Amino acid sequence: VGKAYPGKIKRYADFGAFVELRREIEALAPAREFPPSGGGWRDGLVIDVPQDWVVIAIDAARRRITVVPAFPGWEELLNATFAPGSHVTGKVVKAQAFGVFVWLGPGRVGMVPRVWSGSGDGPGFEQRFLQGSDISVEVVDVAEGGNRIRLSVVGVDREAADAARAESLRPRPAPAERRPPPERKQRREEAPRPVQAPDAGSGFGSQMGEALRAALKRDG
Repeated sequence: VGKAYPGKIKRYADFGAFVELRREIEALAPAREFPPSGGGWRDGLVIDVPQDWVVIAIDAARRRITVVPAFPGWEELLNATFAPGSHVTGKVVKAQAFGVFVWLGPGRVGMVPRVWSGSGDGPGFEQRFLQGSDISVEVVDVAEGGNRIRLSVVGVDREAADAARAESLRPRPAPAERRPPPERKQRREEAPRPVQAPDAGSGFGSQMGEALRAALKRDG
């Protein structure tokens, strides 16, 4: 394990390639262990063309040998311990809205949270990290026996990025509710005062009638 041997691909399957290392010695190269490539895991592979293969596992009980192509820098990645604070160059597996998955070697995939990618929250995040492209990352922490590796892009100030993220998520006070202007009180129109009819027993006409009646009585 951990050594390179020459071999030839004899046939493909959906899950990988079968490689002949020696006569009657066949190994499996799982597609999931290949370095990511924009052209797919078969990119650059040709049947019956010799190339070097690295043995990464041997299952004696099942008589199974697992290999991967001898990619540039395979020795460093295969033997890396990935201690927090170490820097490594990986390859982008895929980018999603929450972060970037990075291939660090056979059987090792880490994740860069979006907030530590140095790309902000703008649109087009996935297009900034193309599958198979190189990416320099720093190991932040390793958990679950090395199966969970959290990364950040080299040069990103994580504390500042976390603070900016927290500020963007902080609830904002609701805008003050604008109250409608108070209704203006309509002026009540004063009802017109009723015109009082003159007393039937008073006035110039009544006095004249009384005088005529008195004069007639005298004459009579």
